[in-house]
Amino acid sequence: HPDAMELCFLVSGSQAYTVQGKAYPIRGGEMFLTYPNEEHQGATPFQERCRLYYMIVDTTHNRSGFLGFPGGECAGLACELEGIASRVFFAGERVQSLFEDCFAHAAALTAEPAHALERASLRAGLLFLLQAIVRQSRNGTPAYSPPIAGVLAYFEEHLDERVLLRDAAQHT
Repeated sequence: HPDAMELCFLVSGSQAYTVQGKAYPIRGGEMFLTYPNEEHQGATPFQERCRLYYMIVDTTHNRSGFLGFPGGECAGLACELEGIASRVFFAGERVQSLFEDCFAHAAALTAEPAHALERASLRAGLLFLLQAIVRQSRNGTPAYSPPIAGVLAYFEEHLDERVLLRDAAQHT
Protein backbone atom coordinates (compact mmCIF):
# COMPACT_ATOMS: atom_id res chain seq x y z
CA HIS A 1 0.00 0.00 0.00
CA PRO A 2 1.71 3.18 -1.11
CA ASP A 3 2.75 5.30 1.87
CA ALA A 4 0.45 3.41 4.22
CA MET A 5 0.62 0.74 6.90
CA GLU A 6 -1.68 -2.25 6.99
CA LEU A 7 -2.79 -3.26 10.48
CA CYS A 8 -4.40 -6.71 10.76
CA PHE A 9 -5.93 -8.00 13.98
CA LEU A 10 -6.90 -11.65 14.01
CA VAL A 11 -9.81 -12.29 16.35
CA SER A 12 -9.91 -16.06 15.85
CA GLY A 13 -8.35 -18.72 13.67
CA SER A 14 -4.90 -18.54 12.16
CA GLN A 15 -3.34 -16.88 9.13
CA ALA A 16 0.11 -16.41 7.69
CA TYR A 17 1.51 -13.53 5.69
CA THR A 18 4.75 -13.18 3.77
CA VAL A 19 6.86 -10.02 3.71
CA GLN A 20 10.16 -9.93 1.84
CA GLY A 21 10.19 -13.72 1.57
CA LYS A 22 9.66 -14.34 5.30
CA ALA A 23 6.47 -15.98 6.60
CA TYR A 24 4.68 -14.55 9.63
CA PRO A 25 2.06 -16.86 11.15
CA ILE A 26 -0.52 -15.21 13.40
CA ARG A 27 -3.16 -16.63 15.71
CA GLY A 28 -6.26 -15.26 17.39
CA GLY A 29 -5.51 -12.20 19.53
CA GLU A 30 -2.42 -11.21 17.56
CA MET A 31 -1.71 -8.17 15.42
CA PHE A 32 0.27 -8.27 12.18
CA LEU A 33 1.47 -5.13 10.45
CA THR A 34 3.24 -4.06 7.32
CA TYR A 35 5.10 -0.80 6.97
CA PRO A 36 4.59 1.76 4.20
CA ASN A 37 5.43 0.55 0.68
CA GLU A 38 6.17 -3.06 1.68
CA GLU A 39 4.97 -5.76 -0.65
CA HIS A 40 3.18 -8.51 1.22
CA GLN A 41 0.79 -11.36 0.62
CA GLY A 42 -0.86 -14.34 2.20
CA ALA A 43 1.68 -17.06 2.82
CA THR A 44 -0.63 -19.81 1.60
CA PRO A 45 -2.64 -20.09 -1.61
CA PHE A 46 -5.86 -20.20 0.43
CA GLN A 47 -7.02 -18.45 3.57
CA GLU A 48 -8.25 -20.46 6.53
CA ARG A 49 -11.56 -19.64 8.11
CA CYS A 50 -10.97 -16.84 10.54
CA ARG A 51 -12.28 -13.56 11.88
CA LEU A 52 -10.07 -10.64 10.98
CA TYR A 53 -10.17 -6.86 11.26
CA TYR A 54 -7.79 -4.81 9.21
CA MET A 55 -7.23 -1.23 8.20
CA ILE A 56 -4.89 0.65 5.95
CA VAL A 57 -3.57 3.85 7.50
CA ASP A 58 -1.71 6.54 5.57
CA THR A 59 1.07 7.41 7.99
CA THR A 60 3.12 9.40 5.50
CA HIS A 61 0.99 12.22 4.09
CA ASN A 62 -0.60 15.07 6.05
CA ARG A 63 0.91 14.19 9.40
CA SER A 64 -0.02 17.65 10.66
CA GLY A 65 -3.67 16.63 10.18
CA PHE A 66 -3.33 12.92 11.01
CA LEU A 67 -6.76 11.38 11.72
CA GLY A 68 -8.33 14.77 11.06
CA PHE A 69 -6.91 16.32 14.22
CA PRO A 70 -5.59 19.84 13.59
CA GLY A 71 -2.24 21.40 14.36
CA GLY A 72 -0.16 18.26 14.36
CA GLU A 73 -1.74 16.97 17.59
CA CYS A 74 -1.47 13.36 16.36
CA ALA A 75 1.58 13.58 14.09
CA GLY A 76 3.65 11.75 16.69
CA LEU A 77 1.21 8.84 16.63
CA ALA A 78 1.92 8.25 12.92
CA CYS A 79 5.65 8.15 13.72
CA GLU A 80 5.06 5.78 16.64
CA LEU A 81 3.07 3.41 14.42
CA GLU A 82 5.88 3.30 11.87
CA GLY A 83 8.35 2.73 14.72
CA ILE A 84 6.70 -0.42 16.08
CA ALA A 85 9.57 -2.89 16.26
CA SER A 86 7.70 -6.19 16.15
CA ARG A 87 5.70 -7.08 13.06
CA VAL A 88 3.62 -9.62 15.06
CA PHE A 89 2.54 -9.15 18.67
CA PHE A 90 -0.29 -10.02 21.02
CA ALA A 91 -2.91 -7.27 20.98
CA GLY A 92 -5.82 -8.80 22.91
CA GLU A 93 -9.43 -8.03 23.70
CA ARG A 94 -9.04 -4.25 24.16
CA VAL A 95 -7.85 -3.85 20.57
CA GLN A 96 -10.68 -6.09 19.35
CA SER A 97 -13.24 -3.98 21.21
CA LEU A 98 -11.81 -0.76 19.78
CA PHE A 99 -11.88 -2.18 16.23
CA GLU A 100 -15.54 -3.09 16.73
CA ASP A 101 -16.30 0.43 18.01
CA CYS A 102 -14.63 1.99 14.97
CA PHE A 103 -16.58 -0.19 12.58
CA ALA A 104 -19.82 0.74 14.39
CA HIS A 105 -19.01 4.45 14.03
CA ALA A 106 -18.14 3.97 10.36
CA ALA A 107 -21.44 2.17 9.78
CA ALA A 108 -23.29 5.07 11.42
CA LEU A 109 -21.71 7.40 8.85
CA THR A 110 -23.54 5.59 6.06
CA ALA A 111 -26.90 6.55 7.59
CA GLU A 112 -28.58 9.63 6.17
CA PRO A 113 -27.78 12.25 7.15
CA ALA A 114 -24.29 11.65 8.48
CA HIS A 115 -23.79 13.86 11.51
CA ALA A 116 -20.60 15.71 12.37
CA LEU A 117 -20.70 14.04 15.78
CA GLU A 118 -20.41 10.60 14.15
CA ARG A 119 -17.37 11.72 12.15
CA ALA A 120 -15.78 13.08 15.33
CA SER A 121 -16.63 9.84 17.17
CA LEU A 122 -14.95 7.81 14.44
CA ARG A 123 -11.79 9.97 14.58
CA ALA A 124 -11.69 9.62 18.38
CA GLY A 125 -12.23 5.87 18.11
CA LEU A 126 -9.40 5.56 15.61
CA LEU A 127 -7.17 7.59 17.92
CA PHE A 128 -7.91 5.26 20.86
CA LEU A 129 -7.44 2.18 18.66
CA LEU A 130 -4.09 3.26 17.23
CA GLN A 131 -2.83 4.33 20.67
CA ALA A 132 -3.82 0.92 22.06
CA ILE A 133 -1.98 -0.83 19.22
CA VAL A 134 1.19 1.16 19.96
CA ARG A 135 0.89 0.38 23.69
CA GLN A 136 0.32 -3.33 23.09
CA SER A 137 3.32 -3.48 20.76
CA ARG A 138 5.47 -2.28 23.66
CA ASN A 139 3.99 -4.73 26.14
CA GLY A 140 6.89 -7.12 25.75
CA THR A 141 4.68 -10.09 24.92
CA PRO A 142 6.79 -11.75 22.27
CA ALA A 143 5.20 -13.30 19.23
CA TYR A 144 5.89 -16.98 18.82
CA SER A 145 8.89 -17.90 16.77
CA PRO A 146 7.99 -19.59 13.46
CA PRO A 147 8.91 -23.09 14.77
CA ILE A 148 6.78 -22.69 17.90
CA ALA A 149 3.92 -21.14 15.93
CA GLY A 150 4.05 -24.12 13.57
CA VAL A 151 3.75 -26.68 16.32
CA LEU A 152 0.98 -24.68 18.05
CA ALA A 153 -0.95 -24.58 14.79
CA TYR A 154 -0.45 -28.35 14.44
CA PHE A 155 -1.85 -28.89 17.97
CA GLU A 156 -4.82 -26.66 17.19
CA GLU A 157 -5.59 -28.61 14.01
CA HIS A 158 -5.45 -31.93 15.90
CA LEU A 159 -7.18 -31.08 19.20
CA ASP A 160 -9.37 -34.16 19.11
CA GLU A 161 -6.53 -36.54 18.26
CA ARG A 162 -3.67 -38.12 20.16
CA VAL A 163 -0.54 -36.25 19.12
CA LEU A 164 2.79 -38.01 19.32
CA LEU A 165 5.91 -36.08 20.21
CA ARG A 166 7.66 -37.09 16.97
CA ASP A 167 4.71 -35.75 14.91
CA ALA A 168 4.75 -32.45 16.79
CA ALA A 169 8.54 -32.21 16.37
CA GLN A 170 8.17 -32.50 12.60
CA HIS A 171 6.14 -29.25 12.63
CA THR A 172 8.80 -27.16 14.34
